[in-house]
Amino acid sequence: MIESRFTIGYRTRDLIARELCNGNASVSDEETLRDDLGADSFDLWALAPVLEDAFNITITDKAICATETVGDVVDLVRGLVVKPEGAE
Repeated sequence: MIESRFTIGYRTRDLIARELCNGNASVSDEETLRDDLGADSFDLWALAPVLEDAFNITITDKAICATETVGDVVDLVRGLVVKPEGAE
């Protein structure tokens, strides 16, 4: 199943909210993972396998730890899920 960019963003934000906010809030792309959501490196490291399972992707520790905002995570996931035309 091919997901739209909108659906990928929605699902990614929902998973971030569940993992980092105990599912008690919605999150926006502008929110920072560390300052606004209180995430540390361990939280991000734990978030990666949740996203990997949900989207059938692989996220490196370096890639997830380099993200600063919710939008960065959404872009990371989109980049791994939505492959350029002609890519295998």
